[in-house]
Parts: sequence; C-alpha cells; structure tokens
Amino acid sequence: MSNSNIDPLPSSRGSRTLALPRHPLLSAQELQLERLRQEHNRQGQNAVDQMRASWGEFVDEAGIVAPHYAPFHPGYLDEQSRPSPPRWTPARAEEERLRRMVNEETFEVIMQHLEANRKRARREKVAKEAEERRKQNELSPAERATVRLWIIAVSTLLFSGFCLAVAMYE
Repeated sequence: MSNSNIDPLPSSRGSRTLALPRHPLLSAQELQLERLRQEHNRQGQNAVDQMRASWGEFVDEAGIVAPHYAPFHPGYLDEQSRPSPPRWTPARAEEERLRRMVNEETFEVIMQHLEANRKRARREKVAKEAEERRKQNELSPAERATVRLWIIAVSTLLFSGFCLAVAMYE
C-alpha cells in the first residue's frame, strides 16, 4: 500500500522509517539545493585551481599542498619560485568567516565598525596608560609641601645673597 505522496525518511533511531507527506514544492526545493551544491562544488574547484596556480603540481585534489614539500624537505621550492600563500591569523580567519556570511557591502560596513572599535580601544588604552603614568609621577601633598619649602628657602638665600652683594658694592 504505497502512496507516491509519502516519503520514507529515517528517524533518529536509524532502523525505523518515518513517513511524511510530500510537499508539492519539495521537488523545486530539491532542484534549488542541487543547484547550490553544484555552485559550491564549482567554487571549491576554483579555489583548488587557484592553489594549483600558486603551488603547481604539489596541490592534491582537495587543494592541500603536499606535506613533503614543507620548508624542511630537500625538494621544497624556494621563496622566489612560488608566490607565498596568505598569512592566516585569527583576525584574518574571522574576517573570512564574516565575508562568507554576509554580502560585500555589509562586510565592508562591519569591517569599518570593527576598525573603528579597534582604534577606539587603542586610544582608550593609551589614555589609561598616560593617566597611570601621570598618577605615578604626581607628588603627594606632603611631598609638594616639602618642595615648596625648599623653593622658598633657596629663593630666600639667593635674594639675601643678592642684597649682600649690592650692599658690599656700595
């Protein structure tokens, strides 16, 4: 007793199947999914081709550089004979993840905000460090009073010495 509008799908237990009614647009969705898979495969192949253009025949089908062509291997290509691959840092990886998630305009806006946040954080850090240095260099009230007394004592001695020199000159 088979119905063409019912698709058997495996349940979470694995051995049983669950029959669900087939949605009329499911075939269109399946077509769209297949198109997306093909586009994804095409993009992946383009990436492998780009790696091959950079690294030559040392790239396998998955786009991975053969490990025996690492810098310590005698057959390793020197720096002048191949372009260097991009340097991967955590920030660069995060940028690439964001770029894949959103369209180009949104990505640029996000990157501008991130850059502004980094600059603001840097300014705040520099201002905080300057404030800490100023506080460390600042004198306590007792030290300030001592410095004032020394200034008064030295200026009094200089003034009295000047008056003594004028009195002796006359």
